[in-house]
Amino acid sequence: MSLDTLEAIRSRRVTRFFSEAAISEEIIWKVVEAARWASTASGRLVFRFICINNPKIIRQIKLVTPGMVGNLPAALIVVCLNWSKAGINPFEKEKSRGNAYIDVGTATASMLLAAHAQGLGAGPITSFSPDAIAELINVPKELRPEMLITLGYPGDLPPSGFKLPKVRIPIQDLVQWGPYPE
Repeated sequence: MSLDTLEAIRSRRVTRFFSEAAISEEIIWKVVEAARWASTASGRLVFRFICINNPKIIRQIKLVTPGMVGNLPAALIVVCLNWSKAGINPFEKEKSRGNAYIDVGTATASMLLAAHAQGLGAGPITSFSPDAIAELINVPKELRPEMLITLGYPGDLPPSGFKLPKVRIPIQDLVQWGPYPE
């Protein structure tokens, strides 16, 4: 499946309810491959990915992930940063970590679009316990989970499912041309 780029951006949505269909490892590889081509602020690939498609492990991860609402996805990508490769101590609060987080964002955006192009639903999650996930899946010390991406084929909302109204802010309300007036 191939989509026009702008149409893919316009039509992609966060998916929280998935069907029970499994995703082939080949498709997950295509999604992760998209991250390798994402632009980076640091000029280095400081992120690493842990792909999980075992429902038992995903269920355990959900217990420490308040941001994972809906049913279980078929797969989960744990986006980690290798802070030593980034040259940053993640526990020093005063140091700028902006470039590394930009890299996580561009990699995630690329994976979300690649998932959409493959007919998958996906969603980013930042509300989780990095330490608990690191322990659950034995993440090496030099890596730190920074974001999760849920993957699966879109399913139906449950009958009682809460659905946010779709409100699109006009682009004119988001853009200022030139400096703001004094």
